[in-house]
Amino acid sequence: MGSSDTVRAWGGLWCIALLVLLLQGCTASHTDIDFVHEEGFTRQALIAGGLAVGGMVSAVERLDEEERVRYAERLGERIAGKYPDLEMHTAEELQGILGRYYHEVVDEYRRIGGLTRGTLATLGKRIAVARYIALARIVENIVTENRSEYPEEAPEAYELLKDPSSTSREGTDDSLYVTVWVELSTTRKMTVEMAIYDLRRRSRVLSGSIHESVTRHVKHGRRERKDRHEKLLNTVVQRAVGVVMKSMMQPAAPDEAELLDRVFSGFAEKLVQ
Repeated sequence: MGSSDTVRAWGGLWCIALLVLLLQGCTASHTDIDFVHEEGFTRQALIAGGLAVGGMVSAVERLDEEERVRYAERLGERIAGKYPDLEMHTAEELQGILGRYYHEVVDEYRRIGGLTRGTLATLGKRIAVARYIALARIVENIVTENRSEYPEEAPEAYELLKDPSSTSREGTDDSLYVTVWVELSTTRKMTVEMAIYDLRRRSRVLSGSIHESVTRHVKHGRRERKDRHEKLLNTVVQRAVGVVMKSMMQPAAPDEAELLDRVFSGFAEKLVQ
């Protein structure tokens, strides 16, 4: 690109940047829970037996110690909030009971997504404080970004604020102008496998997964003359504007902890039938 083209491009960027205005931001979420409960696993059985939070692991990337502790605590809090009469035992307490063997157990669950009968037999002998143990495993954690640009009339839900240089003066034909919208969204999708084991029977009594997604949207608008908009569509300026707008205005990815909190709430809600 020559120096004169560069000057014109950045000049165009400056003018357009003045017209780009943040109009609205919102967050949308979706939860899908798919659980299988074995016969005999009821609220009465759970309350009578007590529950230990085994821990939180990830098959996507290893969680550090701080994350594992924090997420396991949050899971326990969500369950305790739903079942105030349930005797709960934390992952930290379980680690104190099992010692170094605790890390072997959670690593087995991380690697294969389950506990063997041999492991369950050992846990049944060494854990006397609870009949049931709960475990959670992240198997998907994906962030995607999307961008679309299109001209249209401003919806009633939006108020288009115009830069003075683009404001239609009295007597100006509004049909010569168009509102150009740029819509940006960032989505995080997580899938968490959940399980509860009966240490007395050495079997899994709850299995399944929770699919959680949260999307952050933001929409921007600018007012342009239709003839100017058409000329800019395939120019260096327009391409440069697209790059600048995406880097400056793309919504941040929803936080992992935000999604996991929703997962844990859903787990507590559907813990027993």
